[in-house]
Amino acid sequence: MGFRKILSWPGQWMVLRRAVGAGNATRLMWQKYVQRAAILHFQRPSGPMYVNNDESAIFHIVHSLHKMQKLVDSLEGDCKVAVDVGGNNGWFSRLLKERYPAAKVYVLEPFEGLAAMIHKNLEGMGEYKLVQKAMTDVVGEKLPFFVNPDSLQTNSLMKSSVTPYETATAIQTDYVESITLDHLFSTLNTAQIDVLKVDVQGGEYKVLLGGKEALSHTRQALFEVSIFDVETNPDNVVEVLQLLMAHFRHRKVINPVSYGADVLFFD
Repeated sequence: MGFRKILSWPGQWMVLRRAVGAGNATRLMWQKYVQRAAILHFQRPSGPMYVNNDESAIFHIVHSLHKMQKLVDSLEGDCKVAVDVGGNNGWFSRLLKERYPAAKVYVLEPFEGLAAMIHKNLEGMGEYKLVQKAMTDVVGEKLPFFVNPDSLQTNSLMKSSVTPYETATAIQTDYVESITLDHLFSTLNTAQIDVLKVDVQGGEYKVLLGGKEALSHTRQALFEVSIFDVETNPDNVVEVLQLLMAHFRHRKVINPVSYGADVLFFD
């Protein structure tokens, strides 16, 4: 839901100020409502950070940024190789690179419309690779990918995962190539994934089905455990948890989120 429908402009500035500081709040409001820029940016110590100017942009700056920071802060030990499945605009990978500058990060994001944003957010941050494929349980197939122009953060292979959002009034369909976690892992020339983050709007179970070998070589994993698609697959959450608990001995809830929770799994 767009913040403009909920809060007045002064109200939006106030919540932005709490999230990113007064200077950034003023800059973002000017860009969004006066310049009507296609891309918004705000400053961090490591440099500017970017977000697409859709209806949910301010909502995600206020609510998503600090949650992603908590995910990165929850990680244990060093990180040499990370896989970010559902990279979206590249925020998680950016925050990860701020903490682990030497890490090589593989960003999985199938939607072409977010590629430039990812590159802008990771410019000058060291080694990374964008893989423009959708991670699921099959390799090399063209699959329908559902795009919410009002909130690109909710894009998904599952239409039922996009429709709960009030802004999803004109869902578009793209077609993207699929890949599995195991196939990706076989190409990385590494013995271990130090950090695996998966946030694919209800498609987590199929990612796990296609990644059982890779999971056995993963040190810690961040999953958004979601109840999306619960009408057609009521056991989805249970199956996701069972598969993850078969690979990792410990788990910790990092963020409660709409329709689920962000959970860290580790040994």
